[in-house]
Amino acid sequence: MISIVTPWRGHSELIEAYEAAVSGAEVIVVEQGGEGAGALDHMCERLGSGSRALHFATPIGLARALNYGIAVGVGDPVVCLNNDIHGSTPHRANDWLRFVERDTPERSLTGLAVLPFDIDGDMIYYVDGWCVAARRETWHQINGWDAEHYPHLYAEDVDLSLRARILGCVLYQASWP
Repeated sequence: MISIVTPWRGHSELIEAYEAAVSGAEVIVVEQGGEGAGALDHMCERLGSGSRALHFATPIGLARALNYGIAVGVGDPVVCLNNDIHGSTPHRANDWLRFVERDTPERSLTGLAVLPFDIDGDMIYYVDGWCVAARRETWHQINGWDAEHYPHLYAEDVDLSLRARILGCVLYQASWP
């Protein structure tokens, strides 16, 4: 079974589409700020499969939230996923999950976009962080997201990809629906 980890802050209007897209996976929602906690708990109850919401009264940052979710989940592979997603059609919204299992090889970071990033004239590539998957063992080898150096939003996915490449992981672009 796949684990999906999603940081969440407000935006209860996204729950219905998100729930349809992730149904069938173990979902770990890391809610920050106390907005919509009850609605997220109910969503996780409906999802079943060990899904649960972790609640923090104040924002803890994207990287830290993702690391908490990765640590408490048990599924493999693990997908770090934004909450503003939706399936293409309601009756087939979560079909992408079977592709995630198939298209997430060992020792890789897999996502829907592998993008260039210029560092002082040197081009490096990274997996866009809104949807990035890896096998649980790979997340542990990379040591997760760097919450110490990236407490706010910006470039943590570039850092994650660079550390993965240093460890010999492949950056893989999937074509999940």
